[in-house]
Amino acid sequence: MKKRLSHHEIIKALDLQPLPEEGGFFKRTFESATRIEIFNEKARPASSSIYYLITADNFSALHMLRVEETYHHYLGDSVDLFLIFQDGSSKISTLGKEILLGERPQIHVPSDTWQGCRIKQKIGWSLLGTTVSPGFEFSDFKLGYRETLSNLYPALSDQIIKLTRG
Repeated sequence: MKKRLSHHEIIKALDLQPLPEEGGFFKRTFESATRIEIFNEKARPASSSIYYLITADNFSALHMLRVEETYHHYLGDSVDLFLIFQDGSSKISTLGKEILLGERPQIHVPSDTWQGCRIKQKIGWSLLGTTVSPGFEFSDFKLGYRETLSNLYPALSDQIIKLTRG
């Protein structure tokens, strides 16, 4: 019988590090050699990729990137990805392998969209990847705060509370 991997084994094998503010564990795995200029800033990679692991006792806190991001599901539990778009509408999409049940192995997040995710617990962890284009820079990241987002989107307060730390 095949042994089930633990999240501790994956973190060690992939050399994942804690992701400050957002939560979970990550490692940058790719940075494009092609450089582009955007936002009137210095040239940056055209794209970048990371591994990202979340566990049952953690989540990806609501945050916004000013660049586009695509999530990829690799192993483990399915993940609910909550999005709040610029027009105030929202959507929950599920990353996972159960395609015939509506899950998707890949989900795109437009730039300037609030996003956060939590696993649908079965085994207690999920290994994802994300690809960001243009390549990620920490200056692109904006953390969402519970009170601010709840005031902006009162009808979405239940989801906002689940995906913020305060």
